[in-house]
Parts: sequence; structure tokens; C-alpha cells
Amino acid sequence: MSSNFVFGKSFLHLFVLSLLLALAGCGGGVSLEGKTAESTSPYSSDCTARGREVNLSGCKLASIDLSWSDLTGANLRDADFAGADFTGANLSYADLTGADLMGANLQSTTLFMAQFSGAMISKTDFSYADVFGADFSDTDPTDFDASLANEDLLGATLPGGERYVPEYECEVDVLVPIDWSQIEIGGDYIESGGIPFIGCDLTGVDLQDAELRANFSFAILVDANLRRVDMRDGAFSGANLQRADLRSAKLKLLDFRGADLSGADFRNANLQGADLSGATLTDADFRGANLSGAVLYRANASQEDLIGADLSGATMPDGTVNP
Repeated sequence: MSSNFVFGKSFLHLFVLSLLLALAGCGGGVSLEGKTAESTSPYSSDCTARGREVNLSGCKLASIDLSWSDLTGANLRDADFAGADFTGANLSYADLTGADLMGANLQSTTLFMAQFSGAMISKTDFSYADVFGADFSDTDPTDFDASLANEDLLGATLPGGERYVPEYECEVDVLVPIDWSQIEIGGDYIESGGIPFIGCDLTGVDLQDAELRANFSFAILVDANLRRVDMRDGAFSGANLQRADLRSAKLKLLDFRGADLSGADFRNANLQGADLSGATLTDADFRGANLSGAVLYRANASQEDLIGADLSGATMPDGTVNP
């Protein structure tokens, strides 16, 4: 599910969430939709869902159905979600520190930059979840392995504090003589050479006019020439693209979450619907770029960095959506 769809449904999700909280029968406390809610957490005194602000810290919500909800940035610390259903929910930037998620269903959830430190995740189902940037430090390693061993852990912080990035042997010298304009790339590999890109150092590489389908997550593309590339599918999540030249590039719907794009040149590039959540955009040039429908939530960017771009329908760093 795209970030734009989830953001677009936020009002309905929060309305339903308020009703579910009321039906959950949380004890005495602050009023919520005419009902009462109780928090047992030292971090908060109420359980609320107002506008885009969701604070369920310490709430007792075992077995609640929050499937397909937008819980972006929600405070869920120390809450009891044992057996809860979060299928398809957006939990980007959510704080689940110390939460009880034992037996919960988190299938197909978006967990970008979510905080799970100290959470109980025994028998939690993370099937098909996007855990890029999620922090699982201080979780029980045994529970973690059982829950996520077969999932894509790219970019997640594992118990012990180490970020998971696959270790590939990047034979950069092989790239030099290749005519990139004539090569299509499937998955994470060049079909003719079997060279993966995740985490590769491609500083200064020249891919001008190339047609690409590849995963450049966590790759180093500092000063790279990506001018007029046609990126039909793939990702740049967590990549370092400082001062890269992406003028007139076709980057529609691509994943730039957490990428360092400082000083990059995106003039006249097509970034329609791209996800730049948490990306660093300092001193990037987006004049003439199409960022309509793009997601810039919590991106490190000033208004000056986005001057001249088409931001119609874009989700801005503060979470507001442009008309």
C-alpha cells in the first residue's frame, strides 16, 4: 500500500480508532468520544486520537483490530497490544518502546523508523512487513529471530544495536567499461554480471541515460552522474546521493526514505509519488521538479530547498498535505 493512500485515509482511520478505543473499555481517565480511557504509562495520562495525533501510551488494548490504520508517529509506549491485528497499518515513526506485541499480527505493515526497543515480540507475525529503519535494539534476540528470521531486515537495527545491511562483494572496477545506456538491471543484480548494489560504493559512477531496475539501498552514490536515468523500479532508501546529478531523471514512485540527498541536483526530474520520508534535502535543487503526490514526511528540508518544485498533493515534512 502506498504512503499516499494511507495518508488519504487518516481521518476515517482515526474516527474508527476512537470508536474501537471506546469499545475497548479502558477504565477511568480522560474522555474520548464520550467514553473514558485509561493509561498506566508514566509517559502519558490519557489515551487519545485527535486529528493526526495518536497517544495510546500505556493503554490496555489487547486483541484490538487496528488493521489498515494510519498510526504514523503515534505514541504507543508500554501499551498492551497482545493479540492485536495491525495488518496493513502504517506505523512509520511510531514509538512502541516497551509495548506488549506478543501474538500480534503485523503482516504487511509499514514500520519505517518505528521504535521497538524493549518491546515484547514473542510470536509476533511480521510477514511481509517493511521494517526499513525500524529499531529492534533491546528486544529479546530469541523472540526477534523467531519473528523476523525469514523477512527482509534491510536497514533495521537488530538487537545489540547493529543496523542490518547485507554484505555484498561490490566489484566496482567491473562497472567502469560498461555501457549503462544499453543495460537493463533486474532486481539487485546486473543480469550480465551478477553484481549487487545494496551498500555498494559507487562514488562518481556515470549512469547517464541508463534504463535501470535496481535496488541501490545504502549505496554510496556521492557525485554520481544519474542525469536522465529512467529508473523504472527500485529503491534508493538509506543511500548517500550527496551532490549527485539527477537532472531530468525519471524517478516516479521510487523509495528515497532516509536517503542523504544534500546538494543533489533534481532540476526537472520526475519524482511524482516518490517517498522521501526522513530524507535529508539540505541544499538540494528541485527547480522544475515534479514532486506531486510525493511524501516528504519528516524530511530534513526547508522551504528554500523546495523552491520551484511542483508540490501539489505532496505530504510535507510536518505531515500536512498540499492541495
